[in-house]
Amino acid sequence: MERRRLAAARDLRRGMRKVDVARKHRVSYVSVWRWETRLGRGGDGALRLRRATGRPPKLNPLDLRKLGGILDRGASFSGGSRRIWTSTAVACLIRSVFRVRYHVNHVPRLLRKMEAARTVRGGGPILRD
Repeated sequence: MERRRLAAARDLRRGMRKVDVARKHRVSYVSVWRWETRLGRGGDGALRLRRATGRPPKLNPLDLRKLGGILDRGASFSGGSRRIWTSTAVACLIRSVFRVRYHVNHVPRLLRKMEAARTVRGGGPILRD
């Protein structure tokens, strides 16, 4: 999207009409109008991708790697009698090791995020014994 906004900004600076810019980049006229307004107020910087706002993560990347190592050893290795990790068990583990509370319903989202990172690095599955 950022590339599209910057390309549209170039077209607007060249004098192309908003409706034509919208057609060329397959966006709505209203989007082009907003981009032109932001461009006038802050230049190209106003059209660049912004970081997502919101609460910062409770666990940093190093903590997530450490958690992945613990999970890789298996639930029974960590003192549990189960063969697989449950959301409740992972939430309790995070609380005891990192002193951070994650709601049980949020743990699967955290594990999916870790799995995506491990897939990029070529790691194995998280939930295993």
